[in-house]
Amino acid sequence: MKEFYDFTKAELKVLDRLNTPQKIQDFLNKIPINFEENGGTARSPRQVLKLRKAHCIEGALLAATALWYHGHKPLLLDLVTTKNDDDHVVALFKQGGFWGAVSK
Repeated sequence: MKEFYDFTKAELKVLDRLNTPQKIQDFLNKIPINFEENGGTARSPRQVLKLRKAHCIEGALLAATALWYHGHKPLLLDLVTTKNDDDHVVALFKQGGFWGAVSK
């Protein structure tokens, strides 16, 4: 387990397991959506790991963090929509010469 900023050993253990884009996507698919029942949130990747709940940008930030931890550039893409809809944020990665995305 490598050192990564001030993440705890337990948090690093999870990041160690999230070592492919597919594993990150599977993790995000399994945790519940944060519907912000008590008001708007912008949870950090550490809070997402602790609470096991995320909405779009919170999941993208966790995905970018996990990708970064494993050597990828931490890239985010904000897909801006019309006034009547919400933006969507994804974490981008490049693998084998192709681009992919991970999202909640």
